[in-house]
Amino acid sequence: MTFNLSGGDTDCESTVLARSPAALGERLFFITAPDSLGRLPLPPEVSPDDLTWHLTEWAVGSATARFITELPGLADLAVSPDGRSVIAAVASDHVGGVWSVDVRTGKKTRIAGGARAYHPSFSPDGKRFVYVEKLERLKFAEAR
Repeated sequence: MTFNLSGGDTDCESTVLARSPAALGERLFFITAPDSLGRLPLPPEVSPDDLTWHLTEWAVGSATARFITELPGLADLAVSPDGRSVIAAVASDHVGGVWSVDVRTGKKTRIAGGARAYHPSFSPDGKRFVYVEKLERLKFAEAR
């Protein structure tokens, strides 16, 4: 998927790779790869794992998106029920695991270690979460 940086016409040349949308009400969180700007489609020798990924927030109806923080790798996202945090399950051999990001400040904290984390989901009360580890097992943890 591509995301238009200006929020305007999708035919413009300012598009970047975007993925992992997670919505809460009128807010949409997703990751973008700014270093894909002007390189789409990516050449075969460039893997999405080689790109820098940014956690981005967009309020529906807004003309622009807001950068929150850089993530340590390609991630799947989940938004807490109160909208104060996003968890990013990062699938990377070096910095994999689950990271919690404070949406207001952009501060990120690793809350679950291990390589290759995928598909996080919060419990309805936001106190716990689950994710898939190494595409082999479900892992449950406390949200911090």
